[in-house]
Amino acid sequence: MIPQAYELLLIMDLSAFDSELPSEELFQQVIEKAGRLLEVQKLILSLDDPVLRNCSGCWGFMAHEDPCAAVGNPGAKSFLHRFINSIGYLYMEQAEPLSIQKRRLYTIFARSLEDALSRKQIKESLRLSEKKYRDILANMQEGYYEIDLKGRIIFCNQSLYELLGYEIGELAGINMLSICENRRKAFRIFREVWEQQSSKRINTLKLRRKDGSICYGEASISLIQNSTGEITGFSGLVRDITERIHYQKRLEFLSMHDVLTGLYNRRHFEEHIVKQQEARDYPISVIAADLDGLKIINDSMGHPCGDQILRSFAKILKDCVGERGVAARLGGDEFGVILPRCSDEQVQGLIRRIRAAVDQYNRENPTLPLSISMGCATAEDGTLSLTELYKIADDQLLHDKLYRSVNMKSEIVNILMAALVERDYVTHGHAARMEAICEAIAKKMQLSEAQREDLALLAKVHDLGKVGIPDSILTKKSRLSEAEKKIMRQHPEKGYRIATSSPHLAGVSHLILCHHERWDGSGYPLGLSGTEIPVECRILAIADAYDAMTSYRPYRSQVTHEEAIAEIKANAGTQFDPELVEIAIPILDELYSAAEQGK
Repeated sequence: MIPQAYELLLIMDLSAFDSELPSEELFQQVIEKAGRLLEVQKLILSLDDPVLRNCSGCWGFMAHEDPCAAVGNPGAKSFLHRFINSIGYLYMEQAEPLSIQKRRLYTIFARSLEDALSRKQIKESLRLSEKKYRDILANMQEGYYEIDLKGRIIFCNQSLYELLGYEIGELAGINMLSICENRRKAFRIFREVWEQQSSKRINTLKLRRKDGSICYGEASISLIQNSTGEITGFSGLVRDITERIHYQKRLEFLSMHDVLTGLYNRRHFEEHIVKQQEARDYPISVIAADLDGLKIINDSMGHPCGDQILRSFAKILKDCVGERGVAARLGGDEFGVILPRCSDEQVQGLIRRIRAAVDQYNRENPTLPLSISMGCATAEDGTLSLTELYKIADDQLLHDKLYRSVNMKSEIVNILMAALVERDYVTHGHAARMEAICEAIAKKMQLSEAQREDLALLAKVHDLGKVGIPDSILTKKSRLSEAEKKIMRQHPEKGYRIATSSPHLAGVSHLILCHHERWDGSGYPLGLSGTEIPVECRILAIADAYDAMTSYRPYRSQVTHEEAIAEIKANAGTQFDPELVEIAIPILDELYSAAEQGK
């Protein structure tokens, strides 16, 4: 072979390094070429760069030889090439001194290797950088996506998979727009980014998860360009704002709605009045409604029962009004309705439907009935403002309330009395026996007819406030705790509030309030003493104590007649009026004897 051609082939072989090889294999390639082509017997490749460090190594040295010493004192048989940028060096040694020709080939070999190592360094750095970049994307909380110009997802991180509820790999190839609820809006923004070649942000992007549920994201959109500057797709971040959106919607709902009933609140109602005034959708009708007797229910049965009837009427109102108007709870027991394009005849028909629904509810819930007072008014044109129109409806409501109020309050009190009678099974006719004892004492004392009537009624209803006391306390078999006693001692005040709401019981409301006062002033709730206590209550105290002791009680056994009389005598002057005790004892003896003879 011609020497020049051989040298050319040799140089080509010397300079052909595969930078794609793994580090260990590249080092083996260096050893193989050096030994085969250059007759190298010893070789050191030392690289300081962290990316190339695995390519380092030494070859051909005996165990007792120090490679570093050879590098420090190179001779005629050796060749040392230090790589630029201080990344390391290549040391080679052969058996004979190096000729000029051989040194030239060594130089070509070293520089070719240096070029290969530079390429590998760049590629490895890019690979590590990309891996680091991918790791950052994979671990970041925000979702990251890359899509092509057709909208197909080519890459997304784990956070986006978790946000959308897909398994890893399932989103690949899916069109990004297919998971957007508002596709037109999303497409328009992506197109604007492409046309204007500038990044944009979507503050609220409504997305559909794999299971069909809805989530919300805040998304950024940027262009992806290749090395030549050609646009190849889009990339961006998606931050989950679902919780924030739900919180905002909740706040918006609360700002416009009543929390208890779910109807609109007064603020929204008043704003809607202004809007309707401007819209001029005549005829416009308004309804004003009040829930009658709510205070009695709250005072006797407790606020949970009052809340229940508020919710019940709100549901009836909402169902009857539907989409035709705006129904609102304006506060307490007050409701209002605005009905655009609703004539007087139509609003009167709506009121009839509401009353029919209330009647149906009362038939199904006789223990907790609804009574509604309503008024309405209609404006055919803009002569009256809607505020004035509502005032007219409210005046009609007051007229309706006056008509219904007395009957309704009496009906509610009767229902509460019935509830008290149902509970009387515990005391086995306590009220009836009390009435008989009180009537006998009042007759002996020659009280007036009015006092005797009040006393008879008091004997029946003195425990009316107990309808608001839980059964767990009323029927408890052991002694009451201090907290339970505190609740039980509220029943005179509860009974007083109920009685004042009824014209039939208003006359004895003060007697109900005072029926647990004691002669020495240690009673409750007012702490009255002596003759400050109405005589009717002093008589009731003796009758109540006697019947309580001689009748069954869940928390103790009954005592004999004689034991009860002894106890009353012992408490004369402290719990009882001593003069009344002297009058009452013979009467109690007489009633007891009559009862025994009748057995």
